[in-house]
Amino acid sequence: MKPSISRLLAMAAAILAATAILASAPTPAPAQPAAAPAPTGAPTGAPIGAAAPSNATAPPFLLFMPDLSSPRATIAALRTNAELARRDLLAHGPTWVPRPSVLRMLSTLDLSSYPLPPRTLAAVTAAAELAFVLDNLPPGRLAGAPDLAEVERENIGQWRVPDTPIVLVRIASGPRMGDFLFSTTTQAISGQLYRATKQEIAHGASILTPVDQWSYSPGPLIPRGLVQALPKPLLTPVLGQAVWQWIGLVVLCVAAVTAILRVGLWGIRYDATQTHAFRRYGQLVAPGAICGICILTLVLAFFGLKIWGDTLADLVTTLKLILFVALTWLAIALIRRIEFAILESLGVRSTGIDGQLIRVVGTLLSIAVILSAIFFIGDFIGIPLGPLLAGLGIGGLAVALAVRPTLENVIGGLTLFADRPVHVGDYCDIGGESGWVEEIGLRTTKVRRLDDILLTIPNSEMAQIRIANRARRRKALFNPIIGLRYETTGAQLKRIASDILAMLARHPRVLDDGARVHLAGFGDYTLNLEIFAYLDAIRRPEIAAIEAELNFVIMDIVAASGTAFAFPSQTNYLARDTIPTGETPESA
Repeated sequence: MKPSISRLLAMAAAILAATAILASAPTPAPAQPAAAPAPTGAPTGAPIGAAAPSNATAPPFLLFMPDLSSPRATIAALRTNAELARRDLLAHGPTWVPRPSVLRMLSTLDLSSYPLPPRTLAAVTAAAELAFVLDNLPPGRLAGAPDLAEVERENIGQWRVPDTPIVLVRIASGPRMGDFLFSTTTQAISGQLYRATKQEIAHGASILTPVDQWSYSPGPLIPRGLVQALPKPLLTPVLGQAVWQWIGLVVLCVAAVTAILRVGLWGIRYDATQTHAFRRYGQLVAPGAICGICILTLVLAFFGLKIWGDTLADLVTTLKLILFVALTWLAIALIRRIEFAILESLGVRSTGIDGQLIRVVGTLLSIAVILSAIFFIGDFIGIPLGPLLAGLGIGGLAVALAVRPTLENVIGGLTLFADRPVHVGDYCDIGGESGWVEEIGLRTTKVRRLDDILLTIPNSEMAQIRIANRARRRKALFNPIIGLRYETTGAQLKRIASDILAMLARHPRVLDDGARVHLAGFGDYTLNLEIFAYLDAIRRPEIAAIEAELNFVIMDIVAASGTAFAFPSQTNYLARDTIPTGETPESA
């Protein structure tokens, strides 16, 4: 069952309706207790006339239930309790407490077709209309209604009022087995019967029946005297409601719409002025206030103006739609506030991969809420969802083909969020580019190069190319190769290697992790001495500073050894030709 605030209000409305049938009819003469008929209907065998039972009296106690064992008893119970309900209303006005007489009146109807509280309102109206029709039938039309003895003797299962479509049926099973009740078909046409009877009685004149007078009177929130003091034209019925009710409804709706718009705009503007997530409560308060305005509007419309029938149904439908939209807005605002609160409480940067992941999850949840609201509202207003889903499947395929690159980037972004190969601030080699990761989005990743140029790389490429994340290394490699002059002796090479190893061992930022210095080979013009060591640093500025410090010390070590660094050079050797032994210049 779909939850709805207005459904609860409709249940309360049923109670109000049940206490207010036949409101403003003239007060009948005081009943004579000695001549009162049985409280639940005419006694078995007593004739039922066409006139209303004006001398009906209340039952001896509240829990007294009417006799419904025969059509005669059920008809008498409906007419008697309708008259009692009219008297109660004239004496006490509309109240919030249900009248026992009205509950007994409703007990004469087969309510199996009214499973929901809002449908009970229609049952109350049907009961009042049937009571009016029965009270105004030609004399003797109800005299032949079977009593209990006839029902048992002839085994009667249903009975129709002669020359009318009013049918009473005997319930064959369930808790009300054996009771004669007005059929659901009869209740469905009660409005037509009521209007035809009213037209027959009025003979073309404009009259107000007790049912009409109740419909055009105010609810318990508005004093009856205030409405009765209005000019007579305002009490004239138009399209099922009095003129004053239409005016009040228009004013109420304009006030409600104005309040909803002002509250909604206030919530948006208030949050726009706040920078702290925990102070952005405007879009949380505004939807809740809108829900309260909708509920208050429905209460004033029904319990004040007493809007009824199709007009009330249209108003309830409109307010439900506004409630759905407000609740959807509230859910999205709550998701966003939780998202911002997590980012601020954990100190996560919104541009980082963790912040982007939180924002993506919030966005996906918001989209899910919006789609759920759309389908819920579509189902509520009667849009068939089957063909809609089929159409979305075909249309979705076309859209997917059209936005394939965007979808690839989004999927690539989700892959980056899942694998986390880089974080904002990492220095990386991405493809043929190097730089600091500045922002990771759902579609693209932004990288700041060393020359301060900002690169935007689609996430579909980021998910496929090789990424060398220099910020993820646990230590930095120090691996220079120094070139010494060929004039350097072996003793000098050994001394230089020994001094460099000693220097590396003493330095606090050089790890004791197999540092070594060795002669790597002979170059064209250099003796290559390779240094291999790990530095206790991962950030590029620290690494550069340590490397510079070590290089300066290496320069001093080389200078102290008596040799020098090589530079590109070339040695030319000049030689004289020699004559082979046994040959003379002349023979050569």
